[in-house]
Amino acid sequence: MIATWLALAKTKLSTAPRGWDPRLLWTTLALAAIILVGAGLVALLDRWRKRAAPAIFDANDQLAHFRELYDKGELSQEEFERIRERLGQQIRQDLNVPTAPAEENLKVEQPAKNGQAAPPHSSESGPESPGAQGEAPGQH
Repeated sequence: MIATWLALAKTKLSTAPRGWDPRLLWTTLALAAIILVGAGLVALLDRWRKRAAPAIFDANDQLAHFRELYDKGELSQEEFERIRERLGQQIRQDLNVPTAPAEENLKVEQPAKNGQAAPPHSSESGPESPGAQGEAPGQH
């Protein structure tokens, strides 16, 4: 290897200017074309990545939209009621709400004789409840 370097060092380079080499031109043009195509691909991928995602509306958003259409008069009452029923079922499923109200929620508190609401009835009477040990309310 050292011998090769010494042989190269002893050779005389021509001092005459070389003419234009067309291989250099074609290589430069090819590299420029590759860079431009790459930049174009990057721009297209960036545009594709940043494009707006399609809006996904849940049942509640859809119901609000149909309510606006109904208010504007673009939907009849019959159409709106049908849509509201279908979307209402979907909303109840999404929220895990039972379709029929529970029986406990239907009970209405009965007013006591003195005009105040009576406490909810309980099957158990604990020691802290008034009257559990025969005392009148307010006595301890």
